Amino acid sequence: MSQHHRFDVPAGGPPLTSAPPQVSVALCTFNGERHLQEQLDSIVGQSLLPDELVVCDDGSTDATPQIVAGFACDAPFPVRFVRNSRNLGSTRNFEQAIRLCQGSLIALCDQDDWWHPRKLEILTAALQQSGAGGAFSDGYVMNEDSQLTGGTLWEACRFSETESGMGEIPDRELAVFALLRTNMVTGATLLFRSALRNLCLPFSDRWVHDGWLAWMIVLHSRLLACKERLIRYRVHFSQQVGLPGRSILARLRRAQQTGARDYRAVEGQFSALLDYAASHADVCSPDLCRRIDEKRRHAAFRAELNPARWPRWRQIALRRSDYRLYAQGWHSMLKDALR
Repeated sequence: MSQHHRFDVPAGGPPLTSAPPQVSVALCTFNGERHLQEQLDSIVGQSLLPDELVVCDDGSTDATPQIVAGFACDAPFPVRFVRNSRNLGSTRNFEQAIRLCQGSLIALCDQDDWWHPRKLEILTAALQQSGAGGAFSDGYVMNEDSQLTGGTLWEACRFSETESGMGEIPDRELAVFALLRTNMVTGATLLFRSALRNLCLPFSDRWVHDGWLAWMIVLHSRLLACKERLIRYRVHFSQQVGLPGRSILARLRRAQQTGARDYRAVEGQFSALLDYAASHADVCSPDLCRRIDEKRRHAAFRAELNPARWPRWRQIALRRSDYRLYAQGWHSMLKDALR
């Protein structure tokens, strides 16, 4: 963790020395002045207010710190602001924010989204009713000008909580099957129990924080999918992780632009996950380790596909069962065939 400067502002709520809060919001910022106020307003507009807001700023040079300070003065809950003296990157910055949270439940928050007024209420109730370790939701997609694009987060990754077995009473085996195909958990929709924190941290260097969290929650507890669309997720050119687009054409264009690079990244992720699984036999059976390794191998296979069209098509056809288990079936086959 870097050296940092911090101030704590009770902001109309109980002092930070009072009993630990129940819901903490972990918000990471970096040069987010354009959209940050919209996100902060949606947090203060929650039907179930958080008990604290932890903001970790990764060295902003714009007005982000001033916006946070102004918000803290009037917020109805304590605001803790940490300003890093050096840039950590978003994954390490979220790791820091999560460690600082005092609540029994932790909600992750991006700097440029918008939350439905009942987001915390719905996800908190879902955890209480199900006993799951974490819950995430669907969300609408919006552009830089806060206009809805017509798409949703789950549509972008072709996810259904019913088909995945992650709705109501989550099924671990079906959740594993879903995660081996694709990561459907957007961090900004996630609420999880802080009791799992030490099992989830530190994040792997190979993973973005939300993908690693999803796996750790599934391995050590249960992960619940809430079909309500509880955020508006902003897609813009400067964000670290975006969505592939709704249409087949958009997905093909993305595949042509990224190609083997994305598949190599996935190979690295599941290599790191395999190392974790192999050292945690209490939650990872030999069969699960085998499946994680097969996912890693499938990503490597996709990265190494023959550039010549006809041989590539034959390679893909021979591995169609792997595409069903470790990708998105014929959609992924088509993407690889035409890229």
